[in-house]
Amino acid sequence: MTDLTNITETLMEFGENHKMINGVHLIRDVQEIQHLTFVYRSFCIHLTGARIPRSEGDSVYELDFNLFIIDKVAEGTREFLDSNQENLFILGQLQDYLQQDFFEYDFSMADIDLSPVSSDEYNLTGATATLTVRTSRDGYSNIIND
Repeated sequence: MTDLTNITETLMEFGENHKMINGVHLIRDVQEIQHLTFVYRSFCIHLTGARIPRSEGDSVYELDFNLFIIDKVAEGTREFLDSNQENLFILGQLQDYLQQDFFEYDFSMADIDLSPVSSDEYNLTGATATLTVRTSRDGYSNIIND
């Protein structure tokens, strides 16, 4: 399925080219975040699930990604608020980026969670969004067991 690769590469390209992001990580499990080294702001991409709905007779995949913007910040309320504002700004830019003509998939971004990220080593802020991408798939019309 090349669509999954294309979508993931598009997300990674956004993070790698963004001036406010220092590191991009494709993670297999959320627990991996605890083992990452944060120099500055990081963008983590996590494929969380998929659906194969048959609404209106369409052959489609719906792919869910959790997107994490995690920032290493100094102690303090003002720093925390400024970091969260910047994290939201980046997710808004990602949404704008995906609305451009080159991205041929339908998508939606759900609510954004601004809960702090737990870490023994760093003071971290985080913005987590769920991105759902809908892409067509080839229907299987051959006879099975023939």
